[in-house]
Amino acid sequence: MKLRESHSSLPPEQQQFIRDKQVESTWTPSQWLGFLSSLADWDARSDATRGKTGRLLWMTILFGILIVVAVSILLSPIDGAVLALILLVAVIVLARAWRSARKLDLPGEQLRFAATIVNVLAEDVASEGLYVRLDLRGATDKSKKTQVTPEYRRGVYHKCVDTFYVDPWFSGSAVLVDEADLYWHVVDRTRSSKRTKRNPRGKIKTKTKVKKTTFLQVGLQLPRKNYAVHQQGEAVTPDGAGGATKVKVKPADSRATIKLTRTMKSAGAKGLADPQELIALMADAYGRGDPARRKKI
Repeated sequence: MKLRESHSSLPPEQQQFIRDKQVESTWTPSQWLGFLSSLADWDARSDATRGKTGRLLWMTILFGILIVVAVSILLSPIDGAVLALILLVAVIVLARAWRSARKLDLPGEQLRFAATIVNVLAEDVASEGLYVRLDLRGATDKSKKTQVTPEYRRGVYHKCVDTFYVDPWFSGSAVLVDEADLYWHVVDRTRSSKRTKRNPRGKIKTKTKVKKTTFLQVGLQLPRKNYAVHQQGEAVTPDGAGGATKVKVKPADSRATIKLTRTMKSAGAKGLADPQELIALMADAYGRGDPARRKKI
C-alpha cells in the first residue's frame, strides 16, 4: 500500500495529528495507547518507505549520470540527451515522493516516550480519564522561537547570533484511583548558536551549535484522608551529571502538594530524555507521602 493510501486509511484524528503534529484531549488510557501505538506503527512504515525512496533517488542520480555519459560516447550526444531528459523526470518524481513522505514523518521516539508514560499510569487513572497534550512539531519549530540575540563577537568568531526556543511538547494530568491529583510537564529549552569566522586563507566558515535543556516537572496532590505528608519546604538535589532536582512540599488541611522539577542537559536538538526519568519523579513524589490507610493505588 502506498504511503498516501496508508495515511488515508487511518482514523480522522490520527490523520489530523500527522498533519498538525499536535493533539490535546481527555481519553481513557486504552484509547491513548491505541492512538499512540497505531501512530508509532504507521511511522515505522513511513520511515521504511522514505528510506527506500531516498536510496532509489540517489541511485538514479548516480547511475543515471554514468549511463548518460556512456550513451553519449558510445552512441550519440542526441541519444544521451534524450536519456538524460527521461532520467531527470524520474529524479523529479522520486524527489517529490521523498519530500511528501518527509512531511508525513513523525518523531517515533517521542511517541514511544508518551506511550510509556500512559502505559505506566493505565491502571491508576480514575474514570474521569487521562488528559494529554502532545506537540511534536519539533524543538526548533519557528512557532517556538522566544528570543534572537543581537550579533556579538566571541573569540575567533566575528559574528555570533543565538536563537532560543521553548518547547512544552508533552503534558498531562489525571485524577487517580486513590483520589490523588497528578500532573506533569516535559519542556525542552534549546539554544541554537550560529557562529561565523574567517580562516587564515580568508575563507568564511559558519557553524551552528545546538544545546538543549530538558525540564521534567511532576505535581502531585495527596488527599490527607489517605496520606500523611510530614516534610515541607523546598530543597535542591544535584545529580552529579549536570542536572538537579528541585523539591517543593506544601502540606495543607485537605491536600498536600508535592512538586518536583528535574533539570537535564544534553547536546543537540534531537536528544531525548529517558521516560524512566519522568516515571522516577512520579515515584519520588508518591514516596514523600505515607499511606494513612490501606487502599489500592
